[in-house]
Amino acid sequence: MTPGPIAVIIPVFKHSVLLFDAIASLRGQVGAAVILVDDGCPNLGTQFAGLGLANSDPGIIYLRGANRGLSGARNRGIDYVLAHLPEAEAIYFLDADNMLSAWSLKAMQAALHQHAGFDWFYPDINMFGLDWEASYAGGFLPLTESIMNLCEAGSLVRRRVFEAGVRFSENLKLGFEDWDFWLSAIEHGFTGRHFPDSGFLYRKRPESMLANSTRDEAHIKVQLEQRHPWVQDPKWAVAAEHRHVPRFAIYVTDLDVVRLTSSPDEVTEELSWGDYVTRFWAALHSPKTEHAGAYLLITSSVALATLGRAGLLGWCLHDLQIRLRDANFIAISAPPGAARRLAVEAPALGAAPQAVLAGVSMSLLRAVVRDPLDDWIRSVAGDAPQPRISNRALHLPRGAAPLPGGMLAQLVRAAQGLRLSVYNITTGLPVPDCSLGAPDRAQINAMLTAKFGGGVIPPALARNLPEIALAVPHFAFGGVEKVTMFVAAALRRRGYSVSLLLCKARDIALVDGFEAAFDRVFFLDNPEFEQFSGPAYLGTHLPRWADAGEHANELNLLSAFDAVITCHAADLLGLMGQLRRRGVVTGAYNHLFDATETGRHCGHPYLALAYEHALDLYIGCSRQILHMLHGHGVPAEKLVVVPNAPGIAIPPAVAQASLAARLARQGRRLNVLFMGRLDQQKGLDRLAAICDVLQTRGGAQVRVLGRTVLSEGGVPPELEALVEPPVQGEGLLEAYHWADILLLPSLYEGLPLTVIEAQRMGVVPIAAASGALAETIEDGVNGFLVAQETCVSETLARVAELTENRALLQRMANAAAGGGMANTAAGGGLDWDEAIAPLEAKLRGALARAARTRRAPVP
Repeated sequence: MTPGPIAVIIPVFKHSVLLFDAIASLRGQVGAAVILVDDGCPNLGTQFAGLGLANSDPGIIYLRGANRGLSGARNRGIDYVLAHLPEAEAIYFLDADNMLSAWSLKAMQAALHQHAGFDWFYPDINMFGLDWEASYAGGFLPLTESIMNLCEAGSLVRRRVFEAGVRFSENLKLGFEDWDFWLSAIEHGFTGRHFPDSGFLYRKRPESMLANSTRDEAHIKVQLEQRHPWVQDPKWAVAAEHRHVPRFAIYVTDLDVVRLTSSPDEVTEELSWGDYVTRFWAALHSPKTEHAGAYLLITSSVALATLGRAGLLGWCLHDLQIRLRDANFIAISAPPGAARRLAVEAPALGAAPQAVLAGVSMSLLRAVVRDPLDDWIRSVAGDAPQPRISNRALHLPRGAAPLPGGMLAQLVRAAQGLRLSVYNITTGLPVPDCSLGAPDRAQINAMLTAKFGGGVIPPALARNLPEIALAVPHFAFGGVEKVTMFVAAALRRRGYSVSLLLCKARDIALVDGFEAAFDRVFFLDNPEFEQFSGPAYLGTHLPRWADAGEHANELNLLSAFDAVITCHAADLLGLMGQLRRRGVVTGAYNHLFDATETGRHCGHPYLALAYEHALDLYIGCSRQILHMLHGHGVPAEKLVVVPNAPGIAIPPAVAQASLAARLARQGRRLNVLFMGRLDQQKGLDRLAAICDVLQTRGGAQVRVLGRTVLSEGGVPPELEALVEPPVQGEGLLEAYHWADILLLPSLYEGLPLTVIEAQRMGVVPIAAASGALAETIEDGVNGFLVAQETCVSETLARVAELTENRALLQRMANAAAGGGMANTAAGGGLDWDEAIAPLEAKLRGALARAARTRRAPVP
């Protein structure tokens, strides 16, 4: 044999007899140098065979060394080729018990020259001994390779791959070292090509190294994942899916186009409906090479645009896949909603004639179009559907444009159009079996689902910006929600994409600023959330779902983000360890310690403490909360304070004018304001007693602004007549302008926004001492802190004192406004953009560290 552009490396260990078959299959073929690598075989026959073959043929090189295993033997041969055979353009790996066909080397040389952009060429598998065949047809996809090994070790690999440093791992002793090699090549930016004409012949026996590796597959896969962390990264997987085998085929009926995508943000490909029909039948008959989506969705351009603007399309795509597990078809309806509210209903089975979006899995659609009977599918659009249809109502805010309905009827028409296609009438071809070799591309999404714990795979986010998710249990009138919104808006202004995850609740109060705060909204309306019946940690019960729930769907959705921060959404703490292992930055935002009836601290900070090992960041609205967390063992480097800033813009001129007007109102009753959630935490019984005395005496006017959010006890009857609905924007400024005194008789607090806002407007707060209120209220200077035990009597005494001593009221109002206005951006102090600066710095560093650990290739 004359050395040529291809070097054939044959490792030998106890296969000295079969080696002659391998060599014989190469004789008569030109353009190859053969390197026999004796891997320290103890059989003398191997040495005799190797030496004899090398002596008889100058084209055969015999190397012998200490036993290093199959990978070591291949690497020894690679190093020899690089050092001694500079003319070799590529290396082919042939195991000693396998063979090539008579045309193989000629076909390899042709492949090298015809497909210069590809780096390795992998064969179909044709086994002899035990007969077995598998086709690996189709363009090479790194995504599929990350799930299953498409590439046999008996492949042709260009020299440049080895010159880049790619080698077989000698640490993998149980098998799949060739799979590891291809994953390493992908990481270096190389790509493969299917090579069906290689003539590779694989000897198959019932007991072999491959059989052993199959038995040890689970253990070996763990090793592969440790060496290549990106293969376990759902973000990478869905980005690759979106690029190469998009999950959804969305038929936009009014435009008569189909958009292929895995993303709520961008489209991979757009086809006319006629071209999609062709694609559908091509994918049915050539499923290894053609792709038409894993789901077909039917909707209108108006619905897509509306859902996209509302940030709901990603949630809809995720939710419909979950519902299709227990239904044949899914639908979304959009009945009129309430003003300034966004809400969804629980899914229900039944007819959905006004569906604005409908969908079906590709596997069911294929069965439908090949079924000559159509009664079943025709009933989908009727009043008594035979299939199971899962419908979910989505209530958009009142005033939103109505969305075209009837999409289930459109789905039926689309299915009938596919069935009547000429491709179905004329071909009559059977559907190929894809159980062996490369998979049916429509099933790659199902393979990803199985790989990632059985949970629905998340949508592919655009990833133009770092993706941050902030999770809350409710979004109503509470301070936690408001702070979450202000932080989200500030993060967006700093170049992040921010999503809101609403856990448990199904409706959102669209307060001023909501649209500017969040790019997307996801409803995680798991009925098992907020059941605090798990084991107790330091006296606070963990959520049962966090401790022992079924996490797969939520875990995979949250894995789509670069960082996930829970804002009292305690159930998600149970996912943080797994998210962190997937490269997601994790955090808990703590606003206050709750208190028991005896005054013992409990609540969300203790729940976060229970998961300290899984959290990268502990965020607090005050130094006091962070000091307590640190005292309970949280490392200082995980702690970051984000001081609460006002929830509304208060220009210094407006605050000063309000203060001046208030102080000019001499000789009249004081105006006393309560503003907040009407829940038991706020001390409603105390508030009722205080208001009753103030009204009975006639020494003050009282207003109570708010609504119930969490409380099960209801509002005391004495307060009901006083309650006004909560206000926003100008209404909020008007309320502070009206007030002289702010009441806060809470049982426990963090650092309420109302106190900060009221002080900046020159309103004097009287608050029950708790939480971090001492960080903004200096007792007797810019407000009063009263004892919990004597809250009602002390509050009444302080109101009486300020009523009698207007000079004291004026001094305290000036002090409150002065301290407050010193914290505005115009005064050189704090607004939300500045408040989040320490958090953003820590977040940026944590995101950079997480990215370095993934080493992810281009999808």
